[in-house]
Amino acid sequence: MDNNVYTVEYGKWSRLIIRVQLIIAVIVCVIEILNNVLLYVTRSQGYGPDTIVEKLIRYLLITSVFNFGMVILSKIVERKVEDPQKK
Repeated sequence: MDNNVYTVEYGKWSRLIIRVQLIIAVIVCVIEILNNVLLYVTRSQGYGPDTIVEKLIRYLLITSVFNFGMVILSKIVERKVEDPQKK
């Protein structure tokens, strides 16, 4: 049997995960902006000057707030949870 103990660098991995979450949130936000621009330009799905604000709030603001909120929550949890290697 192998009795090697592998150490996990929690700080390094948590920073990497949060960085990846942030990259994904930014990519999703950019895609949503491009999607809304394309839908507005083509006037597809009832997009018009009277509904653009509602659709921007629904499909851009809410999704971006949720995605970036998850990144912020991850950072808060990272600060609250103790790293077992620091003990």
